[in-house]
Amino acid sequence: MNIILRIINIAFKNKFHITAAYGTMIVSAAAYLFLPEVFGNTIDSIAESLDGGIPLDTTKILLLSGTVLVLSSIRGIFGFGQQYFSESVSQLAVYEIRNQLFDRIQKLSLSFHDKSHTGNLMSRAITDVENIRMFISIGLIRGPYFLIMFVTVAIILINMDTKLGLLSIAFMPVVAAQSIFARLKMRHLWTSVQERMGELSTTLQETLTGMRVVKAFGAEEHELNQLDQRSKKVSEEMIHVEYVRATNMSFMIFVFMISLAIILIFGGRSVLEGALSLGDLTKFLFYMQLLSIPIRMLGFIVASTARASSAGARIYEIIDTESEVKEPKNPTNLEKISGEVQFENVSFSYDISDNLQALKTLNFTVPRGEIIALIGTPGSGKSTLVSLLTRFYDPTDGEIRIDGLDIKNFKISDL
Repeated sequence: MNIILRIINIAFKNKFHITAAYGTMIVSAAAYLFLPEVFGNTIDSIAESLDGGIPLDTTKILLLSGTVLVLSSIRGIFGFGQQYFSESVSQLAVYEIRNQLFDRIQKLSLSFHDKSHTGNLMSRAITDVENIRMFISIGLIRGPYFLIMFVTVAIILINMDTKLGLLSIAFMPVVAAQSIFARLKMRHLWTSVQERMGELSTTLQETLTGMRVVKAFGAEEHELNQLDQRSKKVSEEMIHVEYVRATNMSFMIFVFMISLAIILIFGGRSVLEGALSLGDLTKFLFYMQLLSIPIRMLGFIVASTARASSAGARIYEIIDTESEVKEPKNPTNLEKISGEVQFENVSFSYDISDNLQALKTLNFTVPRGEIIALIGTPGSGKSTLVSLLTRFYDPTDGEIRIDGLDIKNFKISDL
């Protein structure tokens, strides 16, 4: 939940767009909710004329028809506004998240990049960010729209007929329980899918960038098999996700249709008994149809929330990662230096858990203006030594000094 809250906080920074999105949403919903009332009154007017044998009041019918046209136009115009501002909020939010992610990736030390696959990082910056965008657009903006619609329609139905109204919403606890279960299961599945996508992206990236080597060694078949295995895992995971999502949505629609059938039985009896007019039953069924929209969309919202939760966890895992090489709080000015470099008991290992050391208790001093040559076999630590001097890494033990000052006192960019 903490991940979702962080995403929401970023989206709400765009105050104008978020306010416009919710404002247009409210007007669009209000226009939509008035339509059943107009349709019901129209049906009652026609039924009264037929039952009473009196001429149909065409002026009233035209007025009601004009009202439907006006309400539909309002809903269409403000629905466009809702769509536009919803998408604007989601794009502005992921723009910031994507930049935060890229900025953190650049600032992390080389030890992080040594352990990370480029394809996996690309998957997080593209696929995971897109999943967050979908959640903001569908779950964060439209979610309240569907919640408002459901609550309002439920109140209207209960006010129209208490027994029928309560019957129409009696299925909600079942739907809510199913939605919670589906969300928990889909979050786990989406995490697995995104990890498999990262592995697939890594394989593609490594193969394409190393195509010259692949062709030189005739390894096309081997690389194809590698890609086939990872692609197959992605497909299997996605099919499982869709199975869970389809099962969830089908179950909710099935429960709703049972509720609708019950309403038709009891509502039809009320019409025959004269307790409910034909127009009122029409309104009731129309509102039931509106009630089904939030139910159907609940499946999409649950899926998008599950995606965003797992995607956000993968993104913030990187954003929250601290660089092993840290900037000094009060850096020393490096503009005027003599240039003496000193390594004192410097040891370094690329993997602290590994006993193998790239450098071990290295000691030497290079006076100002002196040139030295680093000679050794491949893997003896020549490049490592230079990487330590520029603070791509920090020594495991010992100190490196410039003019007698530990290089940890200087800004990394100056080094």
